[in-house]
Amino acid sequence: MDIHPRSTFAIGGHPLHPIMVTLPIGFLIGAFVSDIAAFMVSDPFWVRASLWLTGAGLMTGLLAAIAGFIDFAGSSAIRRLKESWLHFAGNAVVLLLASASFYSRLYGDAQQVTYTQLLFSFCIVALLGVTGWLGGELVFRRRVGVRPADDMPPREL
Repeated sequence: MDIHPRSTFAIGGHPLHPIMVTLPIGFLIGAFVSDIAAFMVSDPFWVRASLWLTGAGLMTGLLAAIAGFIDFAGSSAIRRLKESWLHFAGNAVVLLLASASFYSRLYGDAQQVTYTQLLFSFCIVALLGVTGWLGGELVFRRRVGVRPADDMPPREL
């Protein structure tokens, strides 16, 4: 088995999925923070912020998921790793929760965040903690997408 499973969605050997996940993670954590702010100050600004952050997290999450799926589907070495399946499934659940959360915000009360929406945000952030950890395990321990040093061209200074 390849000790360094390669990323199939990469430019110049640089995997794109790891950089793409930063946006949905940031947006969805931001939605949770703005949900808490909405509860604390009862300002409709935070309700709108949560709607936009959840929508942005969902859209950028779908793009990151496509990149991750291309890596997952394109490498049998990656699919053989238990962590990749847990990472894949966990992030699919995150996207389903974000979809439900966005729908409830889009068609719900524009003046307040509901307990259900706050629960969605909490579950999303908790799950992102787990799937982010698993993603780190894939890269830093299983070396997914990491090129071995002997495969690297010499650097010029």
